[in-house]
Amino acid sequence: MAPLHPLEQALVEDPDNRAAYEVYADWLLAAGDPRGELVRTHLDLEHTPPGPEADMLTTRAAELEAACPGVSSSGSIDWRYGFIDQLFIGAGEDEDLAWLADLLEQPVGRLIRKIESNLPQPVTPLLELLAKVKPPLLRHLELGSWNPRHEPGEYECELGDMSEVWVHRRLEQLTVCGRVTGWGAIDAPSLVSFDLGAYHLTDGLTAMERAHWPKLETLALECLSTGAADVDWILAGKNLSQLKHLALRRGALPEEREHAVAAAPIVRQLETLDLNLCAWHQPDSRRRSEAVRPKDPRFAHLKTFVCK
Repeated sequence: MAPLHPLEQALVEDPDNRAAYEVYADWLLAAGDPRGELVRTHLDLEHTPPGPEADMLTTRAAELEAACPGVSSSGSIDWRYGFIDQLFIGAGEDEDLAWLADLLEQPVGRLIRKIESNLPQPVTPLLELLAKVKPPLLRHLELGSWNPRHEPGEYECELGDMSEVWVHRRLEQLTVCGRVTGWGAIDAPSLVSFDLGAYHLTDGLTAMERAHWPKLETLALECLSTGAADVDWILAGKNLSQLKHLALRRGALPEEREHAVAAAPIVRQLETLDLNLCAWHQPDSRRRSEAVRPKDPRFAHLKTFVCK
């Protein structure tokens, strides 16, 4: 990515400062850059009530967005103050990602905050591209896709190696659904939420046990099966000092450990606990034993407790 202008750097440092965007818009307009009008139009839209004026601004914004260099029919885009804020890459998009490389090098792509991809291919090329560009405001990544029927084998999507994801030091939310071949050393100083769905979790759990994620508040795991000892560190609260929300869905909590949940040290610090262990493609099935009793007083402090 090309070096940021000082006014753009100010937006990186304080991305919610509306006044900074107004200054940026004025600077662009003075330079004859049509993106100045785009930034100004987005700002005006935010405080314009529904009606003819808002409709006119919306139409004009769409025209200006389409005229921005690098913007094509690939990907679904949400805009914010003249920049691409969120990008969804669907299964039918061009898989060589040349269009994305071009988009992220354009001024409109410099402050992207969320990317969601369910390309039917390993995410390694995408992660390598993002690691090269290093979008400075990237906060949220969603990789892979969820099958609404939750059939066995749904996690067979090959996502590949995830090691490059940890170069994004400001990443706060990460959602991964698919088979991962490697995690590398998990070093995520800003990560607050991690949601992982995979066919088996053993390798991922080993990497997570050693992870550096001092701000992690939400951990959600879902799989078809995992080893009994693989979740012991979670139940013990190891490396999870800030955790408030825990989900162990489907096979992520082995039957051999159900009896240990109520007395687990991690439970005492939680606000929410999700133990939905049903076979989701058979919603009427019940695998749960009597080992977890929802009325156990050791769960009384929980604000939300899902147990079925």
